[in-house]
Parts: sequence; structure tokens; C-alpha cells
Amino acid sequence: MLPPEAYVAVILFLLILFNPIYISYSHNIDWKLLLEYIKVFIWPSLLLLFIKLFKTNISGFINKISELSLPGGIKATTKESAITAQSEEPELKPTIDLLTTEEKKAKITQESSDKDADQLKKELEVTQGNLTQALTTLLYEKTYRLIFPSQIRILREIFNTPSKTVRADVVFSNYKKTIWFPSYPFADYVNFLKNFLMIAETENGSYTITPLGIGFLEYIGTQGLPEKPNDIKLI
Repeated sequence: MLPPEAYVAVILFLLILFNPIYISYSHNIDWKLLLEYIKVFIWPSLLLLFIKLFKTNISGFINKISELSLPGGIKATTKESAITAQSEEPELKPTIDLLTTEEKKAKITQESSDKDADQLKKELEVTQGNLTQALTTLLYEKTYRLIFPSQIRILREIFNTPSKTVRADVVFSNYKKTIWFPSYPFADYVNFLKNFLMIAETENGSYTITPLGIGFLEYIGTQGLPEKPNDIKLI
């Protein structure tokens, strides 16, 4: 349905067109000139009339437009579309990661190097442990081949004391009971145990059994090694 303004415009146009005065003087009108005027003003008039008639529809259509591309690469965005886009924009959470790409690569490389270093350290520790165990076993084997039975008894006697320490005269007393006395010097007899790290001499001249000495006694027991021939003198 047309608005009232449209009907008023049509009625005025008809009144002017069919007015007697207008008709009486129509033979003096330059119709070609009038036609040119009509050509000039008809389209703007129709456009204004169209906008007036369909103002509501045109307004709704314009509101639906989110972006316009104009000549020269110019783009325009409507206020409604900007608000909608902003409301739909995901929330950006603050971050403290300010590293550049190169710094991140360096950090990753450093972390990888640290992991490799830790892994290498663990492997070295395992290897070192295995090597230490192997060398300790070789030491025990060589000690067992060379040690005198009486020296093993001295180690056991020292081990069985609460302090794991005995005076030098106790060791010498055991030495005197062996077949090695006096041909084999006491210093050499004791130095064998000291050089193979079975015992250590304290500041006051006593002898204490070392961790290796304790391990050697355990090694003999766990390996089930036979007792060596007695080297004590027969009275």
C-alpha cells in the first residue's frame, strides 16, 4: 500500500496536466524542450519516490551489509558488523612467552642438549659402576691368589672386633705363629695387606680393615672359594 504522500503527488500531477489554463496554452509549448526537461528530472524524481516508498526495506537491507568495497581499494565496514565481529572475536589471554623464533629454537636445542647430557651422565655412571665392579673383582681375584691363609685370618680377626681395629702387636703375634717367620719380614707381610688396600694403618700405629677388605671377605664367602692350606707352624 502506497503512503499518502504518493497519492498527493499523483493528484497534483494530474491536476496540473488537465488544468484548462495549462491546456489553453499548450499549443505554445515547446514540446521537445519539455521532453528534455522530463528526461533530466524523471529519474531523480523516480529515485526519490522509490526511496520514499521503500525506505523501511532499504534501511533493513543496508543494515545487513557488513562491508562495502569502493573504487580505489577502499573498504567500509558498518558499525553493526564491527560490533558483531568484535563480540565474536575469541578472547586473547595474556602470555609471557616473549621469545623470538630463534630464541625458542635455541631453548629447545638447549633443553635437548640438557636431556642428552643427563642421559649421557647416567650412562657414564652405569658404565663407571660396572667398571668399578669389574676392577674390584679383578683385585679380589688377584688378592686371593697371592694372600696367605694367616693373612685372611688376620682380616677376619680385625673385622670381628667392634671397632674394626687391632693393635700392631696383635698382628705381629699372628705373624710369629706362621711358617713365614722370621724368613719373611713382618714389614713385607703387613705391607701386602696394605698395598692391596685390605687394611690401613692408623695414626697410633694400629691397623683397621678397609671397605675393600670387608668386601674381600664377603667375596670369598659368596664365591664359595676354598680355604687355603694352613700356614701355621706345627708345635
